[in-house]
Amino acid sequence: MAGVGLVTFLCAGSIAVSQPPRTEEEQAEQHRVFREHARLVKEETRSAKARELQIELELDHLDPAGLPAEDWAKEWAGVYSQGFGLGGHILKIAPVSGWYFEEWTDIGVFDLNHGEIIEQMPGGVRLSLAIDPASDTKPYMSDTLLFFRWGDARCALPESRAYWLCNALNQGDVIARPGVDVLVRAGDAKKAIAGLPALPAKYAVFLHDKPVEDFITKVEDVRTIGGQVRAKVTISKGSDEGVFPQQRFQTRQNTGWADLEVIETTGQSATLVFWVSGSALADPKPPEVNQRISTHARQ
Repeated sequence: MAGVGLVTFLCAGSIAVSQPPRTEEEQAEQHRVFREHARLVKEETRSAKARELQIELELDHLDPAGLPAEDWAKEWAGVYSQGFGLGGHILKIAPVSGWYFEEWTDIGVFDLNHGEIIEQMPGGVRLSLAIDPASDTKPYMSDTLLFFRWGDARCALPESRAYWLCNALNQGDVIARPGVDVLVRAGDAKKAIAGLPALPAKYAVFLHDKPVEDFITKVEDVRTIGGQVRAKVTISKGSDEGVFPQQRFQTRQNTGWADLEVIETTGQSATLVFWVSGSALADPKPPEVNQRISTHARQ
């Protein structure tokens, strides 16, 4: 890409934190981390672009037919992408040269990272990262990359995004599709997409063919911070009925949709964190006992 420029503003798709910062201290810390990450990206750009060129050259000469059947690169080495006209992600990965990731916008490169292939693992590969994901407010890449088929399409996803994908599918989110918000192999974007993605078993258990619903049995630790109500709630469904930590639920409140995330489960119960923001017309209300929640509340 000619004229790589570093975009130094908060990209809406990149800073969507689970619970948005509301206090001045939280906002200041997020801005500090963002500026530091932008500095690291700027410093690493030259090395990252050099690796990108090496990967492209290797892929041009790679002969998958000559690789052993068990080698991950036989099926999965290549270029992956996702996004819309104003922004998206590109991942280029080769067995020897390593991997290159870029988040682009219509005015330049917003984020990037790169590194080596450390080892092959069931369902993916482990990566080294030139820029520590912990330096970012909401990193996209992680040290494990998953490969999977979704219908006839070959897809890739950082493992840190796997729970997001499962929650998005459970909620009926239309952007959770190959090429839209899931990396899809070049040439596969128009292939048939059917059913659910063939994710590793540890994530597949999160996927449900119908909504999981329950009612709040307990509300505690209610707080209002910066116009946002936060609380801890309990429901009577747990791991025995497919409820696991990091699973997302929603419920209708007076100011819009409230979000909940499971933080702890037993076989017959789960504890979730709840958060909802106010609006121009009303202050947010806390959750109530007997209030219905669902993994797909907006249907």
